[in-house]
Amino acid sequence: MKICIKGVLFVVILLSFFATCLVFFPFRLISPWGARRVLAQVLCYFARVTLWVFGINCRVVGRDFGHVGKEPHALCLSNHVSYLDVVILASLRPVCFVTSQEVKEDWFLGPITRVAACLYVERRNRRKHFLELEELSEALRNGLSVLFFPEATSTNAERVLRFRGLLFRAAIYAEVPVKPYCLNYLSVNGQPWSTLNRDVVCWYGSMQFGPHFFAFLQQDRIDVEIVDLPLIAVDAATNRNDLIELSHHYVARSFKPVAGSSSSLADNVLEPRSGILLE
Repeated sequence: MKICIKGVLFVVILLSFFATCLVFFPFRLISPWGARRVLAQVLCYFARVTLWVFGINCRVVGRDFGHVGKEPHALCLSNHVSYLDVVILASLRPVCFVTSQEVKEDWFLGPITRVAACLYVERRNRRKHFLELEELSEALRNGLSVLFFPEATSTNAERVLRFRGLLFRAAIYAEVPVKPYCLNYLSVNGQPWSTLNRDVVCWYGSMQFGPHFFAFLQQDRIDVEIVDLPLIAVDAATNRNDLIELSHHYVARSFKPVAGSSSSLADNVLEPRSGILLE
């Protein structure tokens, strides 16, 4: 019964989200970036409703929740272990997510990402990267916050993978700050998060979405910690490698590997080179 109720509520939320977005979607022809800002606000609202329905309890550490989202627009980033990360981070502040062309072409996720005003990158064709970076930079210049997952894949939560550097260029081109977040899942149904229960949260490797989502619907409560990390100042002279290293350092330093894994905090953290300023 619980699964049926949650499933029905998910469909209702999804259809309501679509209907609301479609009202504003045509305005992209008049004001593309203004419409994206409104759609990002819509996504933020529905993300908060979704967390409540699914029993995902989020706690922000590092600063008060009321302060989150009041910083200047930025290129935001986070570690990545699950599709749930998207809903959690969308609830923090209005952002446009960056995803892949493969997702855009998916029969289910593609329409959702289109109405949610996502930006796309083509990982299979590097010749398009310049145009994609220009679009991301233009979004940042027009006051939008853009969020991406620099690990470029979801993981099993044992470590923070190295960050891919391409999209950091957008912050340098637009001269906007980089805003890191770190997500730590803490418990499932009151039980400490470990290798025994992580797979109802983590979505990685060859896992199929359908069975994983069905298992997730059976959970009563998931507790998550969101670490609000320092804003990193960026300008046209910023060294991209330094920016990548410092961003990874902050996220990895705050990351808590899933209990029972062979990884430790020391395995993740590398000391960055100096030269980047914090705001």
